[in-house]
Amino acid sequence: MGADEKHDATYHGVSHNPDTYLVRTVYAGASPVPSYEDRETAFNCWLETVRAEAKAEAWGECARSIVYEDGTPVEIASITNPYKEQS
Repeated sequence: MGADEKHDATYHGVSHNPDTYLVRTVYAGASPVPSYEDRETAFNCWLETVRAEAKAEAWGECARSIVYEDGTPVEIASITNPYKEQS
């Protein structure tokens, strides 16, 4: 079974990709946090964390892929990843 067939079997041929606004609205309306504004803030915080993690991972993958012409990896340890949380 190919990827397209798996997707169709899972979603019964219907693709649903809600936008951020819809997901934020549903989350803020269903979360146990007391006020809508607090739930919206919590969602935005979570979303920014997920985005930062994805950017940090992409930064690292890109950094590891840089090599000199002879195939030797470039030493980039001195470059700080701006997307990674500093401790």
